[in-house]
Order: sequence, then C-alpha cells, then structure tokens
Amino acid sequence: MGALTAITLAAYATKTLIVVVFLIVAYRFLGKRAAGQLTIYDLVAIVTVANAVQNAMAGGRGEILIGLTTSTVIIVTTWLIIRFTTHWPSLERVALGSPTILIYNGTVLVDRLRRHRLAPEQLDAVIRSHGLVAARDVKLAVLEIDASVSVIPKHRST
Repeated sequence: MGALTAITLAAYATKTLIVVVFLIVAYRFLGKRAAGQLTIYDLVAIVTVANAVQNAMAGGRGEILIGLTTSTVIIVTTWLIIRFTTHWPSLERVALGSPTILIYNGTVLVDRLRRHRLAPEQLDAVIRSHGLVAARDVKLAVLEIDASVSVIPKHRST
C-alpha cells in the first residue's frame, strides 16, 4: 500500500462528494420513471458505493483506505440528505419532486406525461393493471415520487 496522506484522502472524499451530488441532480432531471421503484438516493448510493468498494477490492488504486474513505463520504452524505429532507419537507420536494396528477376525471394531462417522459402506452398499461379499461374510467391517477402510479377509479352507479 502506497503512502496516503490526509490531503490525498481529502481529495478522494471531495471527488466522491461531487459525484454523489452530480448523480442526484442528474437522476432528478431524468424524471421519476427513470429510477423505477427506487428513490433517487437509493440508486445513487448503490451505484457509488459499488464503485467505491470495487476500487478498494479489485486493483487499480485499490487501496483499502481510499475505498473506506469514499464509502464513508457516500454513506454520511446520504444520511445527511435524509436528515435534512426529514426536517425540511420543502427541501425534499426540490430533491425528489412531488406527486404529479396524470389523469383527472377521465382526462389525461398529456403535458405532464411528456414532462415525466411517460408514454401514453405506459399509462394505458398502468390503467389496465388496476382492472380498468381506459382513462375515462379513472377519477385520479397520480405519479408518486417513488415512480409508482396510484389509480383511483370513478365510481359507477349500477
């Protein structure tokens, strides 16, 4: 193992922090559907921790201290983000977004589908998965922050 100075470890920690923040912002701009059922923080943590640990275990500059430093920065950053967003819900809305209405009283809000990069066919599949035939049968459909779609059917009188 080569000689690692505090400055070298600080440089790795800073680079790691930059990558984590960049990935959070990048995934936020990709939209909710891009992340699937994971939150943005889950996805970023998985990707960056995997890379940090891989560097520590599989050669290259794979010094264990670098892997531990970068992994620690990722975990602490994620923990801080969770703490801040728990105390300040408005910060969470900025970072994760807020639920988005996609269908209101049977009317598909096409501009919102486009904004979240959701194809009409994907919305149709969600409607069918809830046992409904078409958007006209939906009172409310909401794209949640975890990328799932909640559907409330219209009540039919028989």
